[in-house]
Amino acid sequence: MAFGDGVPTDNKQAIELQKEVMMAARKGLDPYNMLTPKAASGTREDPNKLRSLLYPTNE
Repeated sequence: MAFGDGVPTDNKQAIELQKEVMMAARKGLDPYNMLTPKAASGTREDPNKLRSLLYPTNE
């Protein structure tokens, strides 16, 4: 327990992967596809797209 520093912030307590995700979230990025995908209307013109682990695409 550190005396005089106060309560540690999330940035001080985070490990490397957590720091990377937190920094990307501040920039509005999603480096590991952790956020839920944006919903589409579900019509033929604008279908709901699902990601595949077996057949990845560059979309």
